[in-house]
Amino acid sequence: MAKWGEGDPRWIVEERADAKNVNNWHWSDKDATNWSIKTIKQLLQGSIIENDLYTCKIAEVSKCEGEANVHVRKGKLIYFYEWQITIDWEGIIKGSDNKTKFKGKVEVLNLSDEYTVDELETETSWTSSSDDGDLVGNFMKSFGVDFIKSKLREYLRQLKEEYAQDLILPTKNDANGKSTNTTQSGAALNKPTNKATSTPDEVKGPRDLSNRDLSITDEFFCTPDDLYRVFTTKELVQAFTRSEALVDSVVGGTYSVFSGNITGIFDVLDTFRGYYISKANCTL
Repeated sequence: MAKWGEGDPRWIVEERADAKNVNNWHWSDKDATNWSIKTIKQLLQGSIIENDLYTCKIAEVSKCEGEANVHVRKGKLIYFYEWQITIDWEGIIKGSDNKTKFKGKVEVLNLSDEYTVDELETETSWTSSSDDGDLVGNFMKSFGVDFIKSKLREYLRQLKEEYAQDLILPTKNDANGKSTNTTQSGAALNKPTNKATSTPDEVKGPRDLSNRDLSITDEFFCTPDDLYRVFTTKELVQAFTRSEALVDSVVGGTYSVFSGNITGIFDVLDTFRGYYISKANCTL
């Protein structure tokens, strides 16, 4: 049993003004689809993109298909969204005798929680095949796409910081006008509000930081060459571990997998015989 004032906040039942979803522990969700469509269109439609040479305008968001949902579980907000967006634009060349208004589209193919905004796939097209049309089209392909990404970042900020906040239900203290922070990433980060029983200055014993040896033998049904590539190629390592990885596959190079919990150094790399030897450290 924990000492007085040292209990895990996840197991301390808070007093609630409405007696609902104590500690924001149970799964609850909010459909953000209609709000997202409206917000994306408000952020993009009518926007002007220009520099010293070109002026373009986002005439319409002609397609905004997908869904967005926000969930709360164990005091943590979780976001799911997936969108395919088509943006119609028109533009002109400043100070040119050619007053033609060129038109085109920008398609955003993979706005989802699986990718960052910088990883978005976009396709930019335009109807004119003239030299002037290509100039305006290429302007939208670079500056225009960057502008669109900035607006989509703003959409995600509003989704996470504004739209979803009412899912974190207020505590009794909130109802009485006392503010408590219940919007942290996990309930375990919330500290007890009773300062009289907390012991923040208590000195705790040192952690056991001694090393341990771990030996694992496994069998892989593939060729040595395939296995060698899986463990020395960054993209294949990320696919195998399903997480971000850093791999510098040279003798003396370092690697890091499972969010940095396992790190090591390549001691031997034999591409001809398809094997390698490395030293690894594991942090649990």
